[in-house]
Amino acid sequence: MSPSPSPRRPRLSAEQRREDVLAAALREFSQKGLHGGSTVAIAADAGLSQPNLFRLFATKKELFPFPLRPPPLAVGGDGPGDHG
Repeated sequence: MSPSPSPRRPRLSAEQRREDVLAAALREFSQKGLHGGSTVAIAADAGLSQPNLFRLFATKKELFPFPLRPPPLAVGGDGPGDHG
């Protein structure tokens, strides 16, 4: 008997894959910093190979600033400081 194939993960959009990589980068860099963080660990955490990670982000430094940016401010009148 041959072993059964492993179940396939659903295919993610490029945008979702980038979000997964950035979330993994945030976890890795917040613990180990830029120089201590590993792209192999980031790729594994995000569920892809290191070569595929580098197809999305050309360098390790490209991964670093994205998770550290503040979230965009919401436009509109529903914020906590709005009174009207």
